[in-house]
Amino acid sequence: MTQRNTLLPLLINNAAACQLKTKKYDEVLTLCDKALRLEPDNPKALFRRATAHYERSEYDEAERDYGRLVSQANFDEKTAVVVKRRLGQIQKKRKDVTEQQKKKFSGMFGKTTLYDDIPSPTSSSSSSSSVTKSWFSLKWLWSNATEMCCRRKHKANPSKKKV
Repeated sequence: MTQRNTLLPLLINNAAACQLKTKKYDEVLTLCDKALRLEPDNPKALFRRATAHYERSEYDEAERDYGRLVSQANFDEKTAVVVKRRLGQIQKKRKDVTEQQKKKFSGMFGKTTLYDDIPSPTSSSSSSSSVTKSWFSLKWLWSNATEMCCRRKHKANPSKKKV
């Protein structure tokens, strides 16, 4: 390996470290990808790329890179502690996101109406008549809308005969 080939990944890694400090995660990802193309098992590039993915809430990619880093086992004890802690944080974040989604969408399919001011069809017998009125109103609107649409088409193409 020539001196250029050994220095280039090192320089790119240093640039990625600078971008990581300034929280420019897009740049970190680009630089780490370049470094990993030159040196695929570079632990520093993997760690920095995983950290950038984590900070961007891209947990699948972060977990993949941290996993690759753990499988290499050629890093110091301090880094091992950080990686294990981050993997635990990723699992916690995923659990929190799942809980938030459950809360957000829990009542979505239980509602029978979209609007609060319209009573649900199952609330009482008097609401049954309002539902029927609403149905006929919608039917009337639909028939008028289709009739108006047909008139516009006929006006746009007067050569066609009205059937």
